[in-house]
Amino acid sequence: SYTLGETIFLRANVSDADGYVTEVQFLDGNIALSPVINPASNEALYQWTPSQIGNYTISVIAKDNSGNTTQSSGVVFIVNPPGPY
Repeated sequence: SYTLGETIFLRANVSDADGYVTEVQFLDGNIALSPVINPASNEALYQWTPSQIGNYTISVIAKDNSGNTTQSSGVVFIVNPPGPY
């Protein structure tokens, strides 16, 4: 879990069997967290600082050079208020 105000470093390893990945975007549900990223070396990085406490389900959507898109399954991040608890 993370504390409100803490920066979370998101990383996605992406690849395409018959081409290359042209765009990656990090999402919380259907809400974009990041701008569209052009991945370098099959890796996309984004620094995200949540503005509210709660649970976030973060996924990645990737687009390849043929225009096909794929979305990853989500990973839950828990953001807690600042301590003490």
